[in-house]
Amino acid sequence: MKKISQLNKFYYPQQGGIESCVNQITLKLLNRGNAKILNITTAPMEPKKISSEKIIWKRPFFSVFNIPLSLNFSKSLHAISESDIVIYHHPNPGFLIELLFVFFSKKSFIIFWHCNSSKFPFWDWIILLLIKVRTDKKTFLVFSSNNYRKLVRKKYKFKIENSYIQPLSHEIEKQNLDFSLTKEIIFVGRLVKYKNLYAAIDLMRHLPEYKFRIVGSGPEESKLKNYSRNLDNIEFINNASDEEKIRLLSKSDIFILPSNSEAEAFGVSQLEAAACGNIIIRNNKLKTGVSEVFLGMPFIFDLSSNAKELAHKIRTHDNLELLKSQAHQEGKKFFYMENLQKILELISYEN
Repeated sequence: MKKISQLNKFYYPQQGGIESCVNQITLKLLNRGNAKILNITTAPMEPKKISSEKIIWKRPFFSVFNIPLSLNFSKSLHAISESDIVIYHHPNPGFLIELLFVFFSKKSFIIFWHCNSSKFPFWDWIILLLIKVRTDKKTFLVFSSNNYRKLVRKKYKFKIENSYIQPLSHEIEKQNLDFSLTKEIIFVGRLVKYKNLYAAIDLMRHLPEYKFRIVGSGPEESKLKNYSRNLDNIEFINNASDEEKIRLLSKSDIFILPSNSEAEAFGVSQLEAAACGNIIIRNNKLKTGVSEVFLGMPFIFDLSSNAKELAHKIRTHDNLELLKSQAHQEGKKFFYMENLQKILELISYEN
C-alpha cells in the first residue's frame, strides 16, 4: 500500500478550486483502497478531515506578505520521510524545508503548478532550479493549461522537461437541472484581493433585479461588505459545505469569476458552475488557463467590458435559458469524463 503526502496551503473547510481538487484526489485514492493519504497544510484555520485521511496542521505562528510561516517541521518531515509519493500544490513558500528534503531524497515528486506566485518570483525560481538539479525521472511538473506552461517558459526562460498539461478537475453529483431563470448570480471562492470582487459588486449596481451571492471567506470580506453596504441585493455566505455549494450553483443563472491577476491560473470554479448550468462572466484578457477554457463559447460574457453595457447585455438577451443549457453540456465534460482519472494515473505511476 502506497503512502502519499499532499502539501497544500489550504484545506477543508476552507473553499477554493484547488481545495476541491485536493479533496477529490484524497477521496478517490482512499476509495481505491491501495493508498494511505496524509495531507499537510499551513491553513490559517484548523483543518477538518473529509474521510479517513490523516492531517498534519502546520499551524502558522505569523504571516509575512501573506505567506503562513510555521516552525513546526518535525512531524511533516517525519511523515514525508515515510511517504512513497509527495504531491506539492504550488505555490506556497511555507513548505521550503519540506521541499528541500524531498528534492534531495529519492521519492516520487509531483508538482501541480496551479498559479503564478508573481509576488514572489524568487519562489518560482527556486522550484524550477530544484527541478533542474534533480535529474531523475521521478519528478513531474503538471500545469493546468498550455497557456500557463507557455507563460512560465517565457517568463523564466526555462526549458521545462517532464511536464504535463492536465486541467485540474473533480467529480460533482449529476444534477437534475431546470434551466428556467431565477435572477440569481453567484461567486464561489476565497475572498482575496486578486479575485477582484469589487468589479462584480460594481456590476450588481446596474442589475438591482438580480440577487448576488458571494460564497466563501477570506481577508477581503470586511472590505467587500463595506463596499457593498448600500446594496440590498448582495448576500455573503460563509463555510458552505460542498453539497450546499453545488445546490447554490444549480439554482443560479450566472457565475462570475472577476479575477484580474495571473494568480488565477485556471479557475476550476468556472467549470463547476458551467456544469451546474451557469452562464460565465470572466475577464477574457487574462492570458492564463482561465480564458483558454470554453474559448469562443456563446455562454461566456467578458467582464472587461463596461459594467453598464454588460448589465444591458444580460438584461436584454433573448435566450439566457439556452445559454445555461449550453454551459451545462460543455461544463459536464470536465467532470464526467477522464480528467480526474488521468491525474490519479499520474499519481499512481510506477517509476
